[in-house]
Amino acid sequence: MATKFVSLERLRTFKEKIITLLNAKVNKAGDTMTGNLKVGSSNIGTNGYIEGTWLKSTQTSNKGSATGKVAVFDDVGWLYYRTPKQIADEAGIEPGATVADYTATTSTSWTKSSDYYYQDVTVTGITASDTPIV
Repeated sequence: MATKFVSLERLRTFKEKIITLLNAKVNKAGDTMTGNLKVGSSNIGTNGYIEGTWLKSTQTSNKGSATGKVAVFDDVGWLYYRTPKQIADEAGIEPGATVADYTATTSTSWTKSSDYYYQDVTVTGITASDTPIV
């Protein structure tokens, strides 16, 4: 079998092509991309949109009672905010209505009816004259 040799010039050209290709890759320590990044079903677009199936936070906290904005989705999946007043107005809650938290007690058993299951739920604090919206 004959031995094949590669010229030094050809090796230099090959090395320069490899370096050019490596320099074109995104730096893991930080870089700027000029095109869309697609990972699975998710997409980070150059238009500023981040699209995907799931959004998960690794940090959560309770904003408290002075929350001014509530996250809502439109019917095609875009995330927007609404104020609590806007949500109350859209839900038909009367101005001045009392908003309260109650504790509901449920059991682990269900009762079967002819074509559905149901469960009686006890809510402490609601009276017969109340008309709660759940």
